[in-house]
Amino acid sequence: MFKNKSLLLFITAFFILQNCGYKKLNQIQGQSFHIQKLEIKGDNRISHYLKNTITINSNETSKNKISLKLKINKRKDEKEKNISKKITKYVIILTVDLKLEEANNVKIVNKSFTRAIDLNVKSNHSDTITEEIKNVDNISEKISEDIVRFLKMYYRE
Repeated sequence: MFKNKSLLLFITAFFILQNCGYKKLNQIQGQSFHIQKLEIKGDNRISHYLKNTITINSNETSKNKISLKLKINKRKDEKEKNISKKITKYVIILTVDLKLEEANNVKIVNKSFTRAIDLNVKSNHSDTITEEIKNVDNISEKISEDIVRFLKMYYRE
């Protein structure tokens, strides 16, 4: 009896959600913005990655013409020290300040995106540097996804 009720409830909920027009945010079709101008200040490696990711999502036929200014700030702070005062863990904080201007200069939007990740110090310095590069690439990817998601939501049709 319980299985029949739960099955009936599941089927009913499935049909209701199918017919209500619900869509996932990342499945919104079409890019509804075109980036006319993109200025990026900060770390070169991160800026190239952000530029490539954001411009891929730009659509030249869109009526929403925008210019973006990104300011990248990467910070590496010590998080933990051991008994002998050697640093055992860092925290890498990546902040991207976005300034969005519409082509007609009517609206200006400022938004900040911040991500942090821990970095364990390895026994070899080159291993620590390699790990830092991987972690910075990882949070750069997440911030670029956040920026693209913000732009898609802001200019959704």
